Amino acid sequence: LSRQGLRRQIGLRCRHYFAACRVVSQTDMLLTMPQQYARVANQHFDNVLHDFPLSPAQLDAHLYWHAAMEDDPANQWLRARIIDAVQRELANLGLPPGSPETETQA
Repeated sequence: LSRQGLRRQIGLRCRHYFAACRVVSQTDMLLTMPQQYARVANQHFDNVLHDFPLSPAQLDAHLYWHAAMEDDPANQWLRARIIDAVQRELANLGLPPGSPETETQA
């Protein structure tokens, strides 16, 4: 928000989205949260869900694994599946696939 010259007033911080959804259902507060989770978490409340009105910032995602697992076949398989799933989701959203980079972390 600050990159777009906007500011928010935080009235409450919750550790869990479910608790935040309950607070929203009983007050005039609002909450921002991931859309798919919002659908699930709000099934028990009468909260109204709206699309976020601003362009979201780019989110960088990274995979990390221990250096000892670099050549582990199961770990390589899992990393490949995760990258494939993310690329498919990006394609479904009409976003460019990009080329996920991996870094080995000790």
